Amino acid sequence: MIHLVYCDDKEKVLEKILSGEKTMIVRGAAGRKIPHSRVFEGETLYFMICQIKLE
Repeated sequence: MIHLVYCDDKEKVLEKILSGEKTMIVRGAAGRKIPHSRVFEGETLYFMICQIKLE
């Protein structure tokens, strides 16, 4: 399966992962349901930087 991971540009999440400062992204939620399908070893992840501009 292929997964798309949105990274917060303000917090520089992707840069921290690439530098080794972070090794995972933890997402908190009120419910116990996972947002999408689980990620297993060998699957492909694409990372995208999210930039939100408030005008």
